[in-house]
Amino acid sequence: MQDSIVELVFFVTEVISVPLLSAHACLTLGLLQTIDTCNVVMPLTLDCIFRNFADVFRGVGVYAKEYHIQLQEGAAGVIQSPRKIPYAVQPRWKEVLAELTQNGIIADVDCPTEWVNNLVLVQKKDKSLRICLDPRSLNRAILRERHAIPTPSDVQAQLSGKSVFTVIDMQSAFWHVRLSGSSSYFTTFHTPWGRKRFLCMPFGLSSASEIMQKHNEETFGDISGVHVIADDLIIATENFQEHDHIIRLVLTRA
Repeated sequence: MQDSIVELVFFVTEVISVPLLSAHACLTLGLLQTIDTCNVVMPLTLDCIFRNFADVFRGVGVYAKEYHIQLQEGAAGVIQSPRKIPYAVQPRWKEVLAELTQNGIIADVDCPTEWVNNLVLVQKKDKSLRICLDPRSLNRAILRERHAIPTPSDVQAQLSGKSVFTVIDMQSAFWHVRLSGSSSYFTTFHTPWGRKRFLCMPFGLSSASEIMQKHNEETFGDISGVHVIADDLIIATENFQEHDHIIRLVLTRA
């Protein structure tokens, strides 16, 4: 408003006070500016992330592409002998299997299959059980894609000059990849309550990490500042503003 003349209305009162300028007068004089709050981008906080992207943190995601397990030519099926599981663990094991069935991760098998594997039960820190397939014979027969997975050293070389970092660890990541119908029967496994099969890519497959790498590169690899190592996403930027922008892009796509 320099070198300009502005006409304002003043009100004279009997109150002893310092002169006051109204909001209208301040805007007219250029002392204040209005901001469209709808377009203001606030810094990200955990509360903001969980509130605006709540669906990303619920359940198990599903990638659009299925994984078809291709076997080497002439590979013959192997049926492993059932492995003994301690009786004390079986009630919790049965609960886990029921939950995975309800969530569409595994399904019953009621027909003959050429492959039957065993499971490895892993007790996590919170005493819950994780089931991993033990497909040692199947792994030897899988024709792998050999999709390259960067090493931590490969990624570190690209982090020079960055100062803001976030690591996103995808929960139950392999289960995000659905198996094709025929591939699912390759993952058939023993339980005391009949045979089951994975509908999703199980932990234990020799090709699982490289398939995960391929899917995540296709989904997030085009976002600048995002580095993929199998089921981990490393976000590295030079400042918080750029970092928050990339976090929003990643979570929106997820």
